[in-house]
Amino acid sequence: MEALIELIINSCRSAGVSITKGVRFGFGVTRISAAAAIAESTDPFLRFSMGEETSEQLEQLVACVTQSIYIFLETFE
Repeated sequence: MEALIELIINSCRSAGVSITKGVRFGFGVTRISAAAAIAESTDPFLRFSMGEETSEQLEQLVACVTQSIYIFLETFE
């Protein structure tokens, strides 16, 4: 999960999209973290805490996340 988070952060940085890594919530900038599941039968997952981005900024963020997931899957299959 950490490798995927780094891909997302780097993609956003290259595109000029604001995102931050961390588990604290309630900030103006979207935050991303890996949530470790409490139950052993559940896989870890990405958690996003959305900031105060405009619709256009959110579209850019989604594009960066989507692109990063594709790269991650191609790299780590």
